Amino acid sequence: MASAEKQSIKATVFIPTYNGERYLSDLLKGVFKQDLPYPFEVLIIDSGSKDKTLEIIKRFPKVKLHQIPNSEYGHGKTRNLAAQMANGEFVVYLSQDAVPLNKRWLEYMIEPFLVSDKIFCVYGRQVPRPFCDATTKREVSGAFRPLGTDHSIIIQRKRSLVTNKIAKPYLTFFSDVNSAVRRDYILNKIPYRDIRYSEDQFLGKDVLDADYFKAYAPLGAVAHSNEYRLRDYFYRKYDENLGIYETIGILPPPGKLFHIRKSITDTLRDYLFIVRDEDFTFLQKIRNFGSSTIRNPLKQLAAYLIANKKHRKKNGLDFSLEAKNKQAD
Repeated sequence: MASAEKQSIKATVFIPTYNGERYLSDLLKGVFKQDLPYPFEVLIIDSGSKDKTLEIIKRFPKVKLHQIPNSEYGHGKTRNLAAQMANGEFVVYLSQDAVPLNKRWLEYMIEPFLVSDKIFCVYGRQVPRPFCDATTKREVSGAFRPLGTDHSIIIQRKRSLVTNKIAKPYLTFFSDVNSAVRRDYILNKIPYRDIRYSEDQFLGKDVLDADYFKAYAPLGAVAHSNEYRLRDYFYRKYDENLGIYETIGILPPPGKLFHIRKSITDTLRDYLFIVRDEDFTFLQKIRNFGSSTIRNPLKQLAAYLIANKKHRKKNGLDFSLEAKNKQAD
């Protein structure tokens, strides 16, 4: 590509892949269907896929592919590498199972940067897939619904411009499942940390600590919901609670009774959600009643263990899905 062409590229869409055959074709079709007034490129860094991921990528000749050994992959490390390899003014990060839901998704993800030079990064909405388990579906929907209405751009900052008081801790939330950064900023100001897990949460915290802003773009929506077996679901929730503690120092309540009650109330909420959900078939509703009865106690067990100081000190990574996946690699 000529130098002039490189300079004209507005955005680089980056997708890290590893055995991502299930949704990758739909993802790439969705990206290349984007209706944009400016050019963009697609970069994939694959870390040793053994399934049909590389075959799928070959069907899209416009994709710029870079391959690394699995041992060299790191959530933050590889995203920093992508920024170094990118030609776009903005780097838009997508997980390999996050599929854009409209033809202007990329434009919506970049639009908030035009509001202010202080906006360092943007994250978009995640919409759970219709067939995912009820506990995850309700959780994902509930996580993004309070953040803002669809036709708005929500700017988040650490301190109030009026009182200079620290904003609520949840404003540090940031997910690189579907996100964007200024390439110059991520390379020269605040890179991703090279850590085991929660690299996106730490970036959100680091950005706010440096008095930059981050933005939420609801119309930059993707279909995404993690699909974990019951055991891995427990490990995932363990990692999430550990990540929140490590980034902003907040622990779940320590009492057993609290988590027992929370497990019961969340299960009942799931039951009501299942009854009202119009996507589930009758058999899927039956399966979800059983699944929710197990998933919610597992979620609360993970939170209880993280809240327990003795457990964290003695068995910190014993139940970490990230640590187990790294050991398996």
